[in-house]
This record gives sequence, structure tokens and C-alpha cells, in this order.
Amino acid sequence: RVNFGWGNATGTARWNHLFGPKLFSNTSLIYSFYELAISAEEESTCNSDFTLGYGSGITDYTLKQDFDWYANNKHKVKFGLQATHHTFTPDALVVKDASFGLDIDRKTQYISVETGLYIEDEWKITNRLKSLYGVRLSTFTTNKTTYVNPEPRVALAYNLKSNLALKASYATMNQYVHLLSTSGVGLPTDLWVPATDLVKPQNSQQVAVGMAKDFEKQNFSLTVEGYYKTMQDLIAYKSGYSNLNSSEAWQNAVETGGEGESYGAELFLQKKKGKTTGWIGYTLSWTNRKFENINFGDWFPYKYDRRHDFSLVVSHKFNDKWDVGATWVYGTGNAITFPQGIYFGMPSSSGWDDQLFVESVESYGGRNSTRLPSYHRLDFALNKSSNKK
Repeated sequence: RVNFGWGNATGTARWNHLFGPKLFSNTSLIYSFYELAISAEEESTCNSDFTLGYGSGITDYTLKQDFDWYANNKHKVKFGLQATHHTFTPDALVVKDASFGLDIDRKTQYISVETGLYIEDEWKITNRLKSLYGVRLSTFTTNKTTYVNPEPRVALAYNLKSNLALKASYATMNQYVHLLSTSGVGLPTDLWVPATDLVKPQNSQQVAVGMAKDFEKQNFSLTVEGYYKTMQDLIAYKSGYSNLNSSEAWQNAVETGGEGESYGAELFLQKKKGKTTGWIGYTLSWTNRKFENINFGDWFPYKYDRRHDFSLVVSHKFNDKWDVGATWVYGTGNAITFPQGIYFGMPSSSGWDDQLFVESVESYGGRNSTRLPSYHRLDFALNKSSNKK
């Protein structure tokens, strides 16, 4: 018997306060919990009972304090801070197999504190040129190690005409939580693991340029944007590792110091007014990774590299009571590592006469060189609305 489940729970308490016509405050207390659990049991009369239990989870408590300050008609300033207490349980494994005398009971837990202090200014430089610039100072403390990283960012928007604007942005970001994904086909046992004394936080640099155009007569708006992102200090499982059949802790089973790149273009066409509204979104993108000891040191597509991502949303309102809607999404399948062929090994030392061969050997191609089938889904909705006292 096999059971598989996962779930989230979250709750937020928020207090808004207006100090005056120019200063606004928002205080939030947030609780978040995630858990993944897999269990399997097999009973036999031959004293070969087997039990497997696997779990992973994160519990967060967050306090946020945000301020909005309308300094004047040219400057809108936002500033604040946040603190999060993380409890990671990335690896809880119980395996008992009477046939092989196997008895593993392992549970690892990491407690860390993440903080962020930020300020940004939305500056109306001229009637045509606007700027959004700021900096965030993030920290992450785990065990006896504290990481401190500044994160500057800037964005510019220039109106060529009243209905045409150009924009560009740059941002530096740090993420102290890593996603560990298996590259083969199997149970979705992805792990969220923290930066530690041995595993550095991941860092990224991203630039983007785009254009926004309003078609006022047709009630359409069009946005086109291109981006390029580089990533450092990524991690990945070593080749052949599975967190369901290894007694090794995850920190000792990963490759560190990986590089990454992500780039592509996005198109967004939206109709906001009229009885029929909706939007079309399309993204063409590439996401690649590189590790010294994986895939012979060559670049390979990341598991969630998705070449095409398309979405279509349409809604039509007949009257105040009835409206219908439809949503269609399409995406390229995930990249996985899958055997490309199978062959027999060499005969055993017992000799050819015994016809004893080593188990068949699976030959794999490059890392994540196989694509799962594309995914698409179509949803319909029929809504009736009515006003009550």
C-alpha cells in the first residue's frame, strides 16, 4: 500500500494605519506551513515486511512592516523591514526491510532567521521619464554563519507618446532557499533546503528591456519584453543520487557552485473594457545549468526549462447576472534524464558456461536530454451573480 500527499496551510493577520495624508503603514504577521509525505507498506508471510516513510516540510513565521510615504507629486517612497523564522525539515526518512536487515530512521532539521530591510523611490523625473530605484539589504543566519547581501535595483520608463512607452530594468537578488529536484522519472520528491555553512545562497543578476503600447480605439494594450538572467552558487543532486534510497544526508549528496542562465521574451496582449474581455500571454524562454562534475561540465537544460508557455483567457458578460469564461494553457514538457538504451553487461567470473551475466545496463544520454509530453488544459466557467440585501 502506497500513500502520497502534500499540502499547505497559511494564515495572515494585518493591521493598516494612516498616520496622515502622506504616510501609510501596513503591519503583517504571517504563518506558513508546507509538508510532503510518502509512505509505503508491504506485508509478507516470509518475514520480509517492508516499510517506507519519507517526509519534507517548511514552517515559517514572518513579521512585515511596510510604509508608503507620498513625499510630493514627484516622489513616492516605500520602505520597511521583514523578519522570517524558518524551520526546515528537508529530510525525514524511515526505511525498514526485514529481508535485508535494513533499518534507517533519519530526520534532519535546520532553524534559520532571514531578514530584509529595503527602501525604494518612484521618481517622476520629467513628464515623460519615470524611475524606480532602491536597495534591499538581506541577511540569513544559520548555525554560526550569517550571510549579508545588498540587492540594488533600478527601473526606467520613458513615454515616447501618450500611448507608447519604453522600459528597462536591472536587479540583483539573493535567494537563501534552494530547490533540489531529481532529474529522472519518479515521485515528485523535490526538496526545499536552506543555505547552510557548507551551501552558499544563490545569487542572480537580471536585465530586461521592453515596450508597452495602448491601442485606445480597439481597447487593447500590448506589452513586449526581453530578459537575460545569470545565476551563481546553484546546487543539484550528484548523478545517480535518490533521496528515497540513500542514507546520506542531502548536504553530502549535492554538487555546489553551479552556474545558470535564463533568457527569453514575453508578449502580453490584454483587453480590459467591453462585454468581452481577456488576455493572451506567450513566453519563449531558455533555462540552462552548468556544474563541473555533472554532464561532463557541459551546459544542460534545467528540469523546469520550458520553451513555450501560452495562455488564453476570455470572459463575456451577457448581463448583470450571467457571464461565461474560458481559460486555455499550454506548456512545453519538463526536461528529464531518461535511459536512451539498454544492453547486457559482461559475464560474471563464473565463466561463460553458467550463462551468468551482470544485470542489464541502462545507457543515459546527456543530463535532462529527454522531454516529457507537452501539457495543456482547457477550463470553462459559467457564473450567475445576484445582489442581496
